Amino acid sequence: MENFIIYGSPNKNSFTMELLKQSEGKNLKNAFFYNCFEASPKPCEGCGYCKTAEGCKFNDLEDFFKNFKKAKRVI
Repeated sequence: MENFIIYGSPNKNSFTMELLKQSEGKNLKNAFFYNCFEASPKPCEGCGYCKTAEGCKFNDLEDFFKNFKKAKRVI
């Protein structure tokens, strides 16, 4: 995977998506999209879980971090 795209618009046909299509073109096919609006990750609540175990008690960002680490470029 080359590109990791963090996308936050609630509109799938937004101006941001149009700019991405124009600037990235065919590179969008091999990209991992993380849609912040759809995923709606939970915020840290300061529970301390990560101090006693690896990771977070919420697993909603596992795909995000796995793909973020593999990406060559973040947009």
